[in-house]
Amino acid sequence: MDSEYEYVKRMLLMLLKEKGTDIDLCEYFPDLIGGIGYNELRYFSITNNDEIEAISNNVHETENGTDDYKSYVWKEMTDFEKTEICRLFSIICDTPKANLSDSAKEKYGAKTDVVITSEDSLDHSRTTEGFSIKSHIGSPATLFNSSQTSGFTFEIVGCDEKGMHELNAKNAFLSIMKDIKDRFSLEYIGCRNEAFEQNIAIVDSRMEEVLSEAVLVQALYYGDCSSDVKDVCNKVVELNPIKIKNPQVFYPAKFKDFLFASFAGMTASSIWNGRKRLTGGYIDVSRSGEMLYYRAMSDDIFGNYLFENTYFDRPDRGMLKDLAVAKAKAYQEGRNISERERNSYIYKNGESGAKKYKKGDFGYVYSKDNKYFIDLNFQIRFTLIPQHYNLTLFISS
Repeated sequence: MDSEYEYVKRMLLMLLKEKGTDIDLCEYFPDLIGGIGYNELRYFSITNNDEIEAISNNVHETENGTDDYKSYVWKEMTDFEKTEICRLFSIICDTPKANLSDSAKEKYGAKTDVVITSEDSLDHSRTTEGFSIKSHIGSPATLFNSSQTSGFTFEIVGCDEKGMHELNAKNAFLSIMKDIKDRFSLEYIGCRNEAFEQNIAIVDSRMEEVLSEAVLVQALYYGDCSSDVKDVCNKVVELNPIKIKNPQVFYPAKFKDFLFASFAGMTASSIWNGRKRLTGGYIDVSRSGEMLYYRAMSDDIFGNYLFENTYFDRPDRGMLKDLAVAKAKAYQEGRNISERERNSYIYKNGESGAKKYKKGDFGYVYSKDNKYFIDLNFQIRFTLIPQHYNLTLFISS
């Protein structure tokens, strides 16, 4: 099954790049009870040694009495499990996305997945344009992907070591943010990554101030608020962190600029040149498999559409958060975390080798130079939209 293995590995790498986290097969196949085969293989990733790894949905009790989920690499899986993995990933990845050349992406846009020629139903003129494909099969489609390079850093003013562990012991992100609000204050430090900082500065010189306030709103630091982008924006208008005149005009415009830039090529991790090229729009694949066509008529019109149909989402906080929680609980018990405990949170096998994922890597308190900080991260997803437009489409060769 060497060829099947290489195929699944390629598909996994593609999905991991798109999602930024390991793949949960039950997201794609809700009727898949538990997982695949006797070992109930459910969570898939690629190891540091470039091997496919699957984590079982079965809980295995470890020697220290805590629950753990056993992982398997390809050679440890049964023939039935391998066959099912190939079959299911073939279904997931049966997509019209194409591997476009660099020249095609330069012409049609960095986020172009497919080039389509459309015919006007009135005068029969044809236009060739690039489109991004967004799928709602599994999790809602992502407009702006989080990573370890996205997000913002805040200093927790008045915090000390005891306070850090008390906050982390709460574990739940919103509980941590509420306790920070009640006991301390936050001072904004800056973007976590230079590329992210430069990219949003190209969108607008004050975009950093707008987004850093938005993530606090999304974390409910200022009270209850919907996660919809337009509702988060309304709260930022109310707060007016920049003290701008006409905030009801300024902030929605900046949010729309950021959304359009994210749609048209900007990411958190790669330096962006400011080009907003996606000549057509995007194709939405609904949960039922229906394909809907959305055309980018103009920056303003499409920016309004994105503003109305996206929401803020919090990514997975990653293994360093789990480690911070473990250290906090050990501190409250009057002891230091053991090396064995530490390794169980860092390494996939609990001892050494391939490390677990940092994923979004945010939402826990850490110390540096006797000061205490928390990083806040975010991603933006599409909502499911009922409205669509019908056009006759011709796939360009």
